[in-house]
Parts: sequence; C-alpha cells; structure tokens
Amino acid sequence: MSEKFTNMTIMMEFLLMGFPDDWVVQTLHAALFFLIYLAALMGNLLIFTLTTVDQHLQTPMYFFLKNLSLIDMCYISVTVPKSIMDSLTNSHSISFLGCASQLFLVIFFAGTEYALLIVMSYDRYAAICLPLQYETIMNRGACVQMVTASWLSGCGYGSLHVAGTFSVNFCGSNVVHQFFCDVPSLLTLACSEEHILEYAFIIASCCFAFVCFILMVVSYVHIFSTILRIPSAKGRVKTFSTCMPHLVVVTLFVFSGIITYLSKTFKSSLKILISVLYTILPPTFNPLIYSLRNKDMQMALEKLTAGKMSRFPNPFSTLLLTRAPFLCQDVLLVIHFAGAEVFILTAMSYDRHVAICHPPHYEVIMSGGVCVWKAAASWFLGGVFGSLYSAGSLSFCGARNLPQFFCDVPSLLKISCSKSHITVNVSVAIGLFYGFFCLLATVFSYTCIFNTVLSIPSVQGQSKAFSTCLPHLIVVTIFLLMGAIAYLKPVPDSPSLLDLLLSVLYSVLPPILNPIIYSLRNKEIQAALRKPLWKLGGNMK
Repeated sequence: MSEKFTNMTIMMEFLLMGFPDDWVVQTLHAALFFLIYLAALMGNLLIFTLTTVDQHLQTPMYFFLKNLSLIDMCYISVTVPKSIMDSLTNSHSISFLGCASQLFLVIFFAGTEYALLIVMSYDRYAAICLPLQYETIMNRGACVQMVTASWLSGCGYGSLHVAGTFSVNFCGSNVVHQFFCDVPSLLTLACSEEHILEYAFIIASCCFAFVCFILMVVSYVHIFSTILRIPSAKGRVKTFSTCMPHLVVVTLFVFSGIITYLSKTFKSSLKILISVLYTILPPTFNPLIYSLRNKDMQMALEKLTAGKMSRFPNPFSTLLLTRAPFLCQDVLLVIHFAGAEVFILTAMSYDRHVAICHPPHYEVIMSGGVCVWKAAASWFLGGVFGSLYSAGSLSFCGARNLPQFFCDVPSLLKISCSKSHITVNVSVAIGLFYGFFCLLATVFSYTCIFNTVLSIPSVQGQSKAFSTCLPHLIVVTIFLLMGAIAYLKPVPDSPSLLDLLLSVLYSVLPPILNPIIYSLRNKEIQAALRKPLWKLGGNMK
C-alpha cells in the first residue's frame, strides 16, 4: 500500500507539450493557428449574423445552422487561443482546475454539436419525407426544445467525462502530449488500475452515440428512398442538394473524432495532427460547406454587403475589358503552374513509394538524372495544358464582366457564347483525364506505402515511416480540395465576397501553407534555418 501512495502524484498543474519546444516551430504554429482561428471566427460570425438579421433565413434549417455556428465559435475558442498564447509566451502550464474546465468545455461543445447534427438530420427527414406536415412538426416551439435538448445533452456528456477522468489518481509525469486537455492524453498519466470508471463512461457514451448515429442513418435511408421516387432528375438533384452540406459536415465531424479516439497506437505527433482535424477543421470548414452552394445564404450576403460595396468601384466590371489582350497569357500561366504542381506532387508520391517500399534501390531509382527528368516533365506538361486551354478560341456574347479577380476557365466559359465551348470543353476533358491519372498514380503509391508500413513490426517504426509521408499527404489534400471547390462551385452572375474568398483559397492558400507544412516537422529544414539565424544573431551582437 505504501508503494502505491509513493507512486501517486498530487497534480497542481499540467504541461501542454503538444508541439516541439523549438521557437521556430512555436512561431509557425502560433501564426498558422491564428490565421485559422480568425478565418473560423469570421466565417461562423458571418453565418450567425446573416441568419439573425435576414428575414428570409428564419426557417428551422437556418435556426439550427445559427446554433451550429455559435457552437463552432465557442468550440474552437476553447483550445486555439490558449495554444497560441502558450507558443508566444513559451509558457505551457495549465492549472488542474483550468485543465478540468477546458476538458469539460471541449466535450460539452463537441457533444452539443453532435446532438445538433442529429436534430438537423431529422429536420431534413421531415422536410423531404413529410413536406405537408413539416411546418406542424418543426414549429418554433419544437425547434427551441430540440436545440435546448442538444445543449443540455452536451452539458451532461461533458460533466460525466470530467467526473470520470479526474476521479482517478495521476502517477508520475504531468506532461500532456497534446495542445489541449483531452481524455486519452490525461488517461495515459493516470494510475493503470484506476481507469475503470472513465472507461465505463466512454463505453456508455459510445453506445449512446452509436444509437444516435443509427437514427441518423435511418433518417437518410428514408430521405434517399423518397428522393429516388421523385420522377424528374432535376427535382432529385435539387432535393438532394439540401442534404449535401449536412452530410459532408457529419462525415467530417464523426470520422475525425473516431480516428482521434482510436489512435492509441499512433505516435504522439500524429495524434496531435489528428486532434487538429477534429477540433479545428469542422469549425473552420462548416461555414464554407453550408454557404458554398446555398443561394439563400449568398443572396443574404449580397444584400448585407450591397450598400457597402456600392460605395466602391467594382474591379470585376472592367477586368475583362481592360485586360482582353492579355487573356491568353493569364490562362496559360495559371493552368501552366497548376498543371506542373499536380505532376510534381505525383512525382513526390512516387519518391515516397520508392523510399519506403524499395529502400535498398532508392538511390539508384531516384538518381539525380531521374529527378531532373521528372521536374522537367512537370514543367513541360504544365506548359502543354496551359497552351491547350489558352488556345481554345472563345467568342463572348453580351456583357463582358468577369466575376473574378483573375482570368480562370469557369468564369470565362460563363460569359462566352455556348456554341464556342467545344474546343475548351475538349481541353477540360483532357485536363480531367490528366488529373485523374495523377490522382490514380498517387493513390496506387500510397496503397503500396500503407501496405509496407503496416508490415513493419514495431509501432515506432510504423509512425516514423508514416511521418515522412504526412506533409505530402496534407499538401495533396489541400491542393486537390481547393481545386475541386473552385471548379465544382457554380459561377455567379455577379461577384460576391464568398466567391472572392473561395478564389483566394485555391489560388493563394496552397502556396502559403506548403512551406509551413513541409518545414513544421522537418528537422533538416529546421536545422538549415537555424544556421543563418544564429549567424545573424551573432553579427547583431
């Protein structure tokens, strides 16, 4: 018994050591988190404002969306500002009470969001399957009760887990390998024989969450069954489009959370990245997902900004007229660099495939000449596709106002005569085939990589091998996701702030984030960066 009490530690504070204790990494992390936090806060605040002030957005769906935006603002504000301040001040401590409060709030808002997503699935079920009774079922009182129940269930869920987690005794170190207090990281510090109560809560909550998930699945089974009975294809597409944002949000939130809580065998650095996915990604992307193809939200935003925008000259209205002589050059350069980046990312996936699957032959296969050849092929193919797109002759009918801040293909097709699309459509088809081929090659490379990584006997070896691929995976995902959003969204008849933001995301975000992603955990780059900084610091002294 005395040995047991000797090993126990009375924790007065915890140290949140999620990121390496290096000032370069800490500064990059603080800057990146600040930009993401600002974007999430502005996006959710904008949706909350629009759904509050616009009279056309007072339906049950937008009432739930307003609450979702409020939850997301609170959810991301629990963890990110604290993490930013820790990096800037180099103080990573959090009190026992502060850790308990943070854990409660994280689970509170996550549980509330999950419950609200279930309510929103029922709202879609009532709207599509029972349209005649929709106003009766989803009346104002029922909506308020559902939202209140969501908040209360999140509160109860958070209280249970805080009670279960902090009822244990902690043994040894007080270092939490995470950038916020969460259940899995805290349980690793607890005495091994005292996990029973929290595990019981986790099992009970997982069972309850699974039942709720089944109810959500049942709702969508009825929804899809009703949609398939709609006679016209246009009606089916229109009805399904009202469910699409909710489906994407649910998938993003549920799967990122599942991966986090099933990642016990992952290395701590990989766990941190996955934690970022479920704590930061949903609040940041929810505003984009819900407003991307929602015409009501876009119209409300245009109304809100119409008065302010009318005071300034519209740069879009003269873009095409004043820059028509340079139209081909603009399209050529944009497609050239985008096409070259697609191929170079494919070549980099092959490089990771050779390094992990065929390490003895890596230097032979990826020799200097081969690398130069692949880089040259990237630039050449980018130039070919740029030439294909810019060579397609378009004639423009009617107004020549380009709703974009640069010349891109979708916007040009929007204002061109329909009969002149044939050449460009052929180029688009070739480009899609090229992109699909590169994507297929990347998927094949990573299938071989994951198969090889999983065959490594040690968990440490698996984590180390996978960490060399992680930056490339993130860069590929960001680039392809932003490109897909840009080319799948409808081109507006008139410019809006939302479309301008999306264009900035896919044309500006990847080049900005790529250096950060590749240098964040790359020790060689960090060491190379320190050398000139140390020399500069020595010269200044």
